[in-house]
Amino acid sequence: MDLFRKRHAVMCFLSNDTVSGALVPYAGSSARPDLFRLDVGYDPEEETLTDYPEARCLQLIRAAVGISDLSLQLKTVQAWEMAARVADRFQQERVFLVGNAARVQPPTGALGGNTGIAEAQNLAWKLAAVQRSETKQGLLATYDQERRSVADFTVEQVTLLSQQRQIEGSAGISVDTLIVNMGYRYNAGAIVQEDDENLSLVQSPDWWTGQPGTRAAYRARTPGQADLDAGPVRFPLRLADRSRGTELEGRCPQHKDTLHFPLDIYQIGNDAGNLLDASGAFCRSYGVTTTGAVIVRPDGFIGWRSLAGKADAEQALTQALSALLFRSPLSTFDMQQSQH
Repeated sequence: MDLFRKRHAVMCFLSNDTVSGALVPYAGSSARPDLFRLDVGYDPEEETLTDYPEARCLQLIRAAVGISDLSLQLKTVQAWEMAARVADRFQQERVFLVGNAARVQPPTGALGGNTGIAEAQNLAWKLAAVQRSETKQGLLATYDQERRSVADFTVEQVTLLSQQRQIEGSAGISVDTLIVNMGYRYNAGAIVQEDDENLSLVQSPDWWTGQPGTRAAYRARTPGQADLDAGPVRFPLRLADRSRGTELEGRCPQHKDTLHFPLDIYQIGNDAGNLLDASGAFCRSYGVTTTGAVIVRPDGFIGWRSLAGKADAEQALTQALSALLFRSPLSTFDMQQSQH
């Protein structure tokens, strides 16, 4: 256990002439000692659990640790299936699939939990909004539309990562788990698309600059400033420092009464009343001018942005929220006009 603590590791992948697999520690307590799990792959068409008696298991464990006379106590031997599958659909009427019910993937990369949390976060605010009659039922269909393609990509990449680690070792790994976990973009669903057919679906998260369907950029804030994180079912509207924030902020109650949906407005900039941004990081991170605006969904993804302000900013905001909440269909022309 000391070896894992010193290396700040939660899992150790290993391969030698005798064994290839992963060693996982479970820290002990005053009630029990440290425990370890050794995962070793086998072909079920050629072997079964009966081919792994205690003597063979102890030999594999000692070979994995590298201490031939290590004193051991074998607790149990079990089998589990490492598979890669994604459900054909994530919604069937009132039933939604999330986490392992929606997909099964190898544990390599430890992305199963992150992917499941993202699925739950994507679905939760939509369910809550429909339950509160703040949006129409059509919003729920965007869960499958947005998350199933991400699941397909994640399972594909994690499977490739598992194969690369097993066959080529650490030096042969080309899969970037940060990109898999954070670098994707929704190209359909509860977002207002921009007219850019050449825009990538996946890239390093640092390369995104506020495109709708991508994760909203997180920036450090000065102590004492308001937090920009969205609430459970609230849309934060982020405005640059000269984007007519005072006028829109005054209209916030009107939008709530008209659309029956809560909207928080933050004006960001050197002279703004809400949040300071002396370095101009907001405009750079979100790809907007000092008169631009961005709507961030409750799950932290960008739903809409206006690169620069315009005279009818209030109308553009209303149209964007109507589209995000499935209140009224808007033509491509209307939405393109509201973005510029």
